[in-house]
Amino acid sequence: MNRFLAILSLALLTLLAACGGGGDGGTPTPDLGRSTTASSSCPHAQTADIWLNNRLSCAAAGQRVIDMSAGATGPKADVAYVIRQVAYDRAVNDLLPDGKARHFRHFLCVRGVPANVDRQQLAADLEAVMGLAPAVLPSGVGGSTLANAGTSRDGYAAQPCDPARHPIIVNFDAGVVESVNSQALPQLEIYDA
Repeated sequence: MNRFLAILSLALLTLLAACGGGGDGGTPTPDLGRSTTASSSCPHAQTADIWLNNRLSCAAAGQRVIDMSAGATGPKADVAYVIRQVAYDRAVNDLLPDGKARHFRHFLCVRGVPANVDRQQLAADLEAVMGLAPAVLPSGVGGSTLANAGTSRDGYAAQPCDPARHPIIVNFDAGVVESVNSQALPQLEIYDA
């Protein structure tokens, strides 16, 4: 089942990248996964370049990020998320042993995120910013998908967004990356589970 979901996610990511990420047809939706900022600066020399902690140069302050998750409503708060990343080789085999995923605790903090935001759509928005479209993947990597991990206890936490603690901060209302700070990476908890 996990492999089926991986193939389905990879196919959807490829389709969204080819279509420019969706939209309502009224305004062209920017192709975030292939923006000049992301594609020109994303590392792709080796397989390890696929992991989020090695892809911060894909994102830039001011880069448009909120697309699929736009329109969420409800009370707003700053929330830090645990991002779960799964990566596959070109034969759709997991890059990590035993079907594990790599988790990045509070890698992303979203300022003013509405309570009813779809966390999976938020993860899909982050995929585009992190240059996970097929055109900018390391050779030998067939795809990678992101998800928000777990429940509020272990997957996300309401807390002030702090550039010293959170490598990427997004301003939900503005719809853009507010800050990117590689200096926060040494404090980041990264684990495979």
